[in-house]
Amino acid sequence: MKQLVSRLHVYLIPESFRSDELKHRKARIYINATLITTLFAAFFLLNTLAFDMHYHFYSMIACTIFFFILAFSLRWGISLIVATHFFVGIAVISTFWDAYFLGGLQSYDLPWICIAPVLAILFGNSRIGWIWLAISIIAVLIMGALQLIGTEFRIVMDSQYYHLHGLNSLIALVLIMFIIVLIVEKAYTGTMAKLDQKNKIIEERNSELNSQNEEITTQRDQLSKQNKSISESILYAKRIQSAVLPPAAYINELLPENFILFKPRDEVSGDFYWIRQINQYIVIAVADCTGHGVPGAIMSMLGISFLNEIIQKREVTQANQALNELRKQIKQALRQTGKKGEADDGIDMALCALDSKTKILHYAGANNSIYLILNGELTEIKADRMPIGYYPNEKPTFTNHEIQLKDGDVFYLFSDGFMDQFGGKKGFKYKASNFQQILFENHGRPMVIQMELLEQELSNWMKGYEQTDDILVMGVRV
Repeated sequence: MKQLVSRLHVYLIPESFRSDELKHRKARIYINATLITTLFAAFFLLNTLAFDMHYHFYSMIACTIFFFILAFSLRWGISLIVATHFFVGIAVISTFWDAYFLGGLQSYDLPWICIAPVLAILFGNSRIGWIWLAISIIAVLIMGALQLIGTEFRIVMDSQYYHLHGLNSLIALVLIMFIIVLIVEKAYTGTMAKLDQKNKIIEERNSELNSQNEEITTQRDQLSKQNKSISESILYAKRIQSAVLPPAAYINELLPENFILFKPRDEVSGDFYWIRQINQYIVIAVADCTGHGVPGAIMSMLGISFLNEIIQKREVTQANQALNELRKQIKQALRQTGKKGEADDGIDMALCALDSKTKILHYAGANNSIYLILNGELTEIKADRMPIGYYPNEKPTFTNHEIQLKDGDVFYLFSDGFMDQFGGKKGFKYKASNFQQILFENHGRPMVIQMELLEQELSNWMKGYEQTDDILVMGVRV
């Protein structure tokens, strides 16, 4: 029996109802009610024949047919609300039809009117239930008013059958109400079981989430400790890197008119500057190591260490020879032979040695050019297009350039960080042409003012953009 009812539900209820649990449950109750009501209507149809109720025969035929058809209403695309109105309306009309011929307010069939609002709520909603409750009360009041003004409601049935019919009617009403209660109780029990199951699933998931949260909290605490340790290590590395850079007092003693704009992208930098006086030569290097942050900083420490050895200890002051020796040391330290899979790290550098007696500037560059402003004109001396490190098309030696300077001439050494910085309205790079222009326009100003103007220009350009790379610019007036 249960399988038969389930098959009928599958056949008579459209797929669209199954996505909504509440709507599907109401549809099942509606189908059950139409089928049960059809059976009761058929039973009363037989009663009309047994009790010779010819006036009732045709109405019961109509009720049986209508309720049977309503069982297919959802399958035919009629909404549950509309079907509910049809079902309850037929039930109310048939009840008052019977009451009219069986004694009015004294009819045994009139109590059936109480089912109308109950079914309206079960199939539809409380609003529909209130509507049909109002209709039923109004109908009963009208019938009562008719009786008060003298309208006679005759009992068109033999008295010997009347009470028997009334007994059948009341028993049927009790059975119907009992079935409705069973249906509601079953639906409620099923809903509560599903709710309990969902609550159990939610509790299990909450327990799992709590466990995961505890694990995440533990991992977060561990990461926090690790981050703190790493941050402290990086800050310590920053202090070490700052300590090996030439102090400002030493630089100002050798080069009274200078500025150094140094803006690492991270706490530690892959860019560095280096200055030493060897006899009459003031040797200056501005370098950009591969990468930035910690990897770049390690390369910078390597470069500073080798410059100390080559220039300070061995007193190699010719610019190109210093770069040649530095390239040799870097390749040996990183074990660069050109084989696949080796480290391809290197250093871009502009290195110059200023003869303090003759004012001759010796310059050699590894990818980093030098800008000079002589006699009111900006001149660029291009670097060799190879780094300090392994390069497949490297030349045997870097090129040495000699430039005769005089008092008041200015030269600039720099990494590519300023020119490659993204910004402006369109998010482009700053570019070398803009960099040359701002240097030339302000070269006559004091060096400290030049640095402030460069900082202001960079800040204006970077609005809304993060710093791309380490930035290093050094200016010197002879």
